[in-house]
Amino acid sequence: MWQLTGSGWLASRHAQSDHGSTENGFCAKCHSPLQASASAAFNNGVVNAGPIPQQRFQAVTCATCHPPDNITAQIGALNPDAIDGGAIAIYLWKGVNNPASYQTLSTGVNADGTSTEDLLCLNCHEQRHNFAEGKGTPMYDMMVTTHNHLIPGGGPVRCIDCHMSTYQSIGGGTTGLPVLEERFHDWNVGADLPYSCGAIGSVSNCHNSSYSKFTVTDAQNLIPYIKEQHIDWWSLPPFNGVAQAAVPAHGALVEFKVLEREISKIDAM
Repeated sequence: MWQLTGSGWLASRHAQSDHGSTENGFCAKCHSPLQASASAAFNNGVVNAGPIPQQRFQAVTCATCHPPDNITAQIGALNPDAIDGGAIAIYLWKGVNNPASYQTLSTGVNADGTSTEDLLCLNCHEQRHNFAEGKGTPMYDMMVTTHNHLIPGGGPVRCIDCHMSTYQSIGGGTTGLPVLEERFHDWNVGADLPYSCGAIGSVSNCHNSSYSKFTVTDAQNLIPYIKEQHIDWWSLPPFNGVAQAAVPAHGALVEFKVLEREISKIDAM
């Protein structure tokens, strides 16, 4: 489990978020939240925040999304509708052991059809994939209209369903313990196949119905298309579409789009 969660995080961009220019109390709000200052600001191109010594820079650690165990119960009591009883929440830079420093999440659907749980990611990440693409595209339709059978009662596909896919579940049954999903923590869709795409052999089986047998090879064929999409999903360097950040689709972008749409049609039967 450590190799897929702890070591997975160690290899992720979350663990490598120090870019020199981020070593201050404002940029740290996303790049190293535990060192951030709640009062730090950015005005007229100037960062109003104290520096953070490089040796103290911690990156996006577990505590960014998971409050300490000693205050989880308090957070849950303050927010009865919080998912996981307050064990997952957004840190707001007011002290790690302060229950008021956490914004909890709840299940539900936003007015635009997206999942309310995605706020955990959108607190730092600027855009949704579906908004960048526009209405009527496969990615948009998936995130606002596809009902996720992994969520009791259904619901839209969430960021974590692909970027933090489940590789196993523990507990439940005769154990007397609640079911706990073990998720990848490298946020790498390509590396986490077949789980991340719900291909044959995954836990979710999103693309493995009686009508569709979406294999790992099929998913691998879509990776260049996915990488090409990501060029336009970030508005800040180095992910702002500049030449050195582009990942070419090897001349097969159109074919991958057609394949993805055909798979979507089959899964909708």
